[in-house]
Amino acid sequence: MKNIADHILDIAENSIRAQAQKIEILLSINTKSNLMKLSFVDDGIGMDNEMIDRIQDPFFSTRETRRIGMGIPLFMQNCETAGGHVVISSKPGEGTIVVGTFEYENYDCPPLGNVADAIYFLSSSHLDIRFVFEYKFDNMSYVWDTEEVNKALDGIPLNHYQVKDALMEMLESNLSKQ
Repeated sequence: MKNIADHILDIAENSIRAQAQKIEILLSINTKSNLMKLSFVDDGIGMDNEMIDRIQDPFFSTRETRRIGMGIPLFMQNCETAGGHVVISSKPGEGTIVVGTFEYENYDCPPLGNVADAIYFLSSSHLDIRFVFEYKFDNMSYVWDTEEVNKALDGIPLNHYQVKDALMEMLESNLSKQ
């Protein structure tokens, strides 16, 4: 995982595989405290403490198509290399929370990558899941909530070719304000 957008895609896909119907993603950057935080909250099936320990092992995966699960271990490595850490909390039947922190000005802090593309891809590929993405940069804040976007589109699906460009432009514009 070379950038934050890759981590967003990977961890959100974990939530989707865990049958989440709502996935909240928060990307917060505070230049004064030199902190970047990437959080995920889902309402999926959750995990017990043993499973939380196992998903941190790169040689474990819940997938049957392959036996290696590098997403969480790479996220942990990137956070730790950039002076941060990862906290995972979960309970069976109650969902999962994953929070990673980075020192924002750390040389090893990964770049953001194309976060707008990642959020649009998730939202338009999984129309039955509610995604709430909040981006905070110092005092600026932007929220993308597929429930609100769907209301505004009045029945036109998020992945419809006639709205894709406008939605991408809206995401990119709001995520570039720093």
